[in-house]
Formats: sequence, C-alpha cells, structure tokens
Amino acid sequence: MENALEVVRQLLLGECICDAFEDALVEASAATKCSSFVLREPLAIVAVSHPALLHRNCRRHSVSELATAKTLRAIAATLKPTKLRDALLKHAQDEYRHARIFRGLARYLGKLTEQTDVTDYQWILDNDAYFVAHYNGDVTNFICDLFAGEFRTYRFLTTYVAALSDKTGNYAPKLRNAFIAVLDDEHRHLAYTAHYLNDWMRSGIQLKDSLVRGFRAYDQNSWIEVSATAEFFCKPLVASLVGHLADGLHQEATSMSLWRS
Repeated sequence: MENALEVVRQLLLGECICDAFEDALVEASAATKCSSFVLREPLAIVAVSHPALLHRNCRRHSVSELATAKTLRAIAATLKPTKLRDALLKHAQDEYRHARIFRGLARYLGKLTEQTDVTDYQWILDNDAYFVAHYNGDVTNFICDLFAGEFRTYRFLTTYVAALSDKTGNYAPKLRNAFIAVLDDEHRHLAYTAHYLNDWMRSGIQLKDSLVRGFRAYDQNSWIEVSATAEFFCKPLVASLVGHLADGLHQEATSMSLWRS
C-alpha cells in the first residue's frame, strides 16, 4: 500500500513538493507505520463476502459523509470569497452526494440480509457539530486534518475496490462501481488539499506537527472500526459456542436427572 508521499507525488504531477511538506508526509506515514491499514486488506477481502457487514459500513459512512459535508459548508462560510472557499463548497457538494450513494447502498444491502444494522450514528453528527461550534478560525490546521481524513478514506476505498474486483456475485459490481465513483472524488480532494498544504509549508508555515497528529488521530479511529469489524465476526461465533455449551449442559443435566430417577 502506498504511503502518503507516494500518493501526493502522483497527485501533484508537475508541481514541486517542498522539503517541509515532504518531511511532514514522511513523518506522518512513519507515525502510523504499524497502523490499522495493515489489517485493512485482509479484512476487506473477508468483508466483501458479508452483505450484513457491508450494510453496516455503508450506513455508517453515509452519516460520516453527511457530517463532513455540513462541516465543510460551515468552515467555508467563515472564509472570504477565495479559491479555497470555492474548493471547500465543491467538496461539500461531493460529500452530500457520497452520503446519498452510501445510503442507497445500505438500503440495497439491507434487502440482502436479515442481519440489518440499527446502530444510532447520531454521535458522528454531534461530534462534527461540536467541532464547528468551537472552531477557532485556523483554516491551515483544518486543512491538515481534512487531508489526513481524506487519505484515510482513500486507502479504505482502495482496499475495498481491490477486494471487490476478485468477488463474484450480484452485489459486487454495483458496490465496486459506486466505490470507484467516490474514489475519483477522493483523488480530487486529496489533490487540492495537498496543493494548499504544499504552498503554505513552502511559505514557511509550520504544519508538520498538525499533520502528524491528524494521521495518528484518524489511525486510532480506524482501529476502532477494525475492532468493530472483528466484533461483528466474533459475535456469531461466540453465540454459537455459547449455544453449543448450553445445549451440552442441558443434555448433561437431563441425563443426570434421568440417571438419578
């Protein structure tokens, strides 16, 4: 899997990456070297065979995309008319569309499984609303965080697209095409945020620590998702084991009762 510097080099072809931005990308990648992404590929391979898990993931992502869209619009509203403001508003429109895409996929997958997700993801919207309410106007650090989040989404979608490419079935092509459409937008989001970070760091603005913090924070968030995925697979296994154990104990108790009688 590519590291952040490799991805940015591909996105900013023809644009010279300044030393400060290059150092920040290298350190950010090193800070998450033993990251959750090590498990992303094998988990994605397993996940694409489970409509119930894909249903849950799409429901969560639909809310995440909606929360991001609202945050982008709110931050853009604090800026004077500039190219950056326009880019944030265009980004917000993309995220609203992604929310609709993931919501549609969740409904579609929900019809393919009885194990539908009923989790309340309102906390995602609440977290973003809290961030906006306490936003201090530092757009450079906001773009650092935004770039880190977009990079996490880019890597997530890349692993799923690859896993779905080897998957046959009625839903695999539909999901793969939808994920590719979102991934195309993620490339644009990474490109424009990387462009601004590169320009700002070239001008002497110190953003390396903020970028590294962003990568670490999103990696921790990804570990939570990995844990939830593992729990999804473990719950039926544990329930099955407990069921077998209960049946065994019941049979033993019955046989003891009969023996005693």
